[in-house]
Amino acid sequence: MLNHAIVKLAALGSSLGGPLFVFDLARPRLGTMPAFLLIFSPIALMMLATLALDEESTDPLARASMYGGIMGSVILFAMNEHAFWRLYQGAQHPNHGMIVAGITIGVVASALVAYRAVRFLRS
Repeated sequence: MLNHAIVKLAALGSSLGGPLFVFDLARPRLGTMPAFLLIFSPIALMMLATLALDEESTDPLARASMYGGIMGSVILFAMNEHAFWRLYQGAQHPNHGMIVAGITIGVVASALVAYRAVRFLRS
């Protein structure tokens, strides 16, 4: 369905906001690959939830994916909030415009995935 495709694309595009900002903060301490895995995992959980939207609501794996998607949505929202707050306080980033656009997409994607996951779990 087109509705599911929009949610999937929004979840994928959400990596450009807070996660990119937080990745640039975490990379010097953790290294590139551990920082990437840590920062991308909430988005991966959200993507798994969006892929499971087409499954039956009684499927236990699909239901577990929805819980993971909700958790990923909350973590993504927190990363976007942190990036917004740091930018509001005057932090500089070389990809400022992309971060701001990604924060917007990420907040919308977090809300969409969480909303769709809760609806799926209640059905």
